[in-house]
Amino acid sequence: MISTVSPQSDPLLDDIFSFERRFRRALGDGRRIDRVRGFGGSNNPYDDFAPALGRLFERTRQAFDQEKMELARDAYAGLFALLGLRDDYGFAITRPEGLVIRDDQARYLRAIGQTASTQERPVLMIHTKRLLAQSLWEGCDLSIQTLLEIAPLRPLEREEWLDNLICALDQDCEPGADRWLREAVRLRHGADGLRDLTRRKSPWRPRVWLDWLEMLEKRESPNSMLEAAEEALAHIPEGLELRATAADHLARAATQVGDRRREIAARWEAFRAAPFPARLLDLWVAAGGAKEQRTWMRRVATVACDQTGGLIPGPLVDGLCPSSEVLLKEDGDYFTSGPSSEIVACARLLAGDWREALRMACTDPLDASAEGHNIRMLVLSVMLAWLTRWPNKELAPNTAEILDDAMGLFDISGEVPTQLGHSFKMAFSKAIPRWKPAPPSVGATVEDRCLRLVRSEITAALKTFELVRNGRVALLAGAATEVLRERRSEADAIGFMDDLTRIHRSRPEFAEALRLRWRRNTRNAAHPGSPNPRKDGGKESRPASLIKL
Repeated sequence: MISTVSPQSDPLLDDIFSFERRFRRALGDGRRIDRVRGFGGSNNPYDDFAPALGRLFERTRQAFDQEKMELARDAYAGLFALLGLRDDYGFAITRPEGLVIRDDQARYLRAIGQTASTQERPVLMIHTKRLLAQSLWEGCDLSIQTLLEIAPLRPLEREEWLDNLICALDQDCEPGADRWLREAVRLRHGADGLRDLTRRKSPWRPRVWLDWLEMLEKRESPNSMLEAAEEALAHIPEGLELRATAADHLARAATQVGDRRREIAARWEAFRAAPFPARLLDLWVAAGGAKEQRTWMRRVATVACDQTGGLIPGPLVDGLCPSSEVLLKEDGDYFTSGPSSEIVACARLLAGDWREALRMACTDPLDASAEGHNIRMLVLSVMLAWLTRWPNKELAPNTAEILDDAMGLFDISGEVPTQLGHSFKMAFSKAIPRWKPAPPSVGATVEDRCLRLVRSEITAALKTFELVRNGRVALLAGAATEVLRERRSEADAIGFMDDLTRIHRSRPEFAEALRLRWRRNTRNAAHPGSPNPRKDGGKESRPASLIKL
């Protein structure tokens, strides 16, 4: 906790000290807490202290603007100590209206820097920043640039100040200090300084490599970027997701100079580091030809996470490092856990290894409550579309809807809307015509395995007794009947519906959903422009179990 103030000769410090004593007496007052709990009461038991606190902050800013740095330093120390106080219920003092806490934190740190000796200055600033981050719920995420903007320095003073800061930060093994070190080196020495820092601190400060690459990209020199990005990948630890960003720099530079070999290598390294759908698609597109696409998709399924699978592997970092060597990461910097089973299944389908993808779907544990992608629904949607002879023929309505639903799940993996679903659908439309069809002797077996998967998925979903599932499983059943109508006969489709209705007769709402799906099928089949017109002139045939409804 930041130390609180003691009475001083200056009226501002005296007033802050008096204010602190009043607030400490009120802190934890049961009557104040009860008012907050009451209906229509305040959201904070200490709202009445906010106006006076705001006036104290304003007087402290005036002291800073008048270059009374020692007074501003001591006043800010007391004010931030007040902001960090909490009662037993976690309530802190209400923040004054209009308080921009980042700006006042920057003034406080600059006041410390202006009043400390040259040797103590950087250490005190780093220590105070860390205390602010720990004691305030707002944290303290200030940049050095912000400090310089609040109170600019003359060029020579600025250089000396940055040099001292760099010396102090160089031995600090804390993520916040690493962030400041990178910024200080960039402001003082530019891209060349970052390059020297990367090579001196490799592989323990991986984010320095990314800062260096970002500065190089502004120079718009793809040839320089090629060498720098490859060097970065060779030094950023293997398995760290940050490698994907360095690989993106390499891929863009390779595209600009037309170096296809490096572009594919970059896309591969990006996928290995961050094996997510978008990067799988990037690799597919970069591969170009059918043979290359098949090769790389199979590589995804076999050696994506193997330590021998890297084309530009980085160093291995584990827990056996000396205590003086610490890998400095920020929140969100993770080591990859490898591609998910869904990504592997997707890669196998794109590679044409549909038999292996179907095997994965058949052995995937049932989890009807799972949201988002699961292997069964992903593989089933693509396999059912293939069995209805897509993309050579237009998709039937239920199969089209279930495929769009499965592809659409690629679009909700992040907060930013994407077109990944459409792009994956286009990729499958190009990959499926290259699939080797099953021999006639096993063709029926493939259909039967898919239909068994449909039945098991429906059974698992209906066991949850969620009405919201009825539409989904009825859609799946409708797609299965379209496959049977296309590959076998109308009678087989009717028999499939009859079996489902009989088995799940205790779920009348499911039977109603099936009836609606069947009517949709028959209307589409009877339409003259439908992709699979009925041979009976459009006369509707309905399963006997559905007629009873």
